[in-house]
Amino acid sequence: YAHLGGLSAIPPVIGLPTGDGIAIALLDQESRQTSDWADILFSLLDRLMRWTQTHEQLRIGVHYGSVSVITDINRRPNVCGESVNVCQRVMDAAHANQVLFSERAFKQYMGSRIDQYNRSPFSEGSPAKFRGPVVIVAKHGVSIPVYIMYRDGSGKTWIGDTPYAKGMIQGKTERTRFIVERLEALIASDRRNIA
Repeated sequence: YAHLGGLSAIPPVIGLPTGDGIAIALLDQESRQTSDWADILFSLLDRLMRWTQTHEQLRIGVHYGSVSVITDINRRPNVCGESVNVCQRVMDAAHANQVLFSERAFKQYMGSRIDQYNRSPFSEGSPAKFRGPVVIVAKHGVSIPVYIMYRDGSGKTWIGDTPYAKGMIQGKTERTRFIVERLEALIASDRRNIA
């Protein structure tokens, strides 16, 4: 890791506000078994999806890889690196209330459990299921195989739809373009009403 001063110890979890979301980095993987982190991760995903039932919608991307831990300008712990970028691209392809795993995260956390996770907080009768790999095309034409995590009969949460295709990713650029187009149409209609 990169240590730029100001951190006395690296926390096991770093949460970073990203404007309209949050990036959560689970760190210190060497001191825990993969199954421990899988339990923590799947419990967190379940809680987030239950939260969406009464609050805002979420798009969630999960990736496994190396990050650099740094101290930001406000002397708070932060993470950076290619794994953060990959995770962002995986999340960008998700629908609202959808969880996508990169292939690397799927293999790390699922191991030999080919297509479903039935440990707590899930169960044999109500497992988290996976479909994939589905290849998404992200920024700069990068192809990323992802797995869709879903649950049967979950209504508007745990969406199992195919991720967005390139050019349809619901990121900031598309929202900005939508707003600009609506404003231009409004201005044009006002000009016609004045004339």
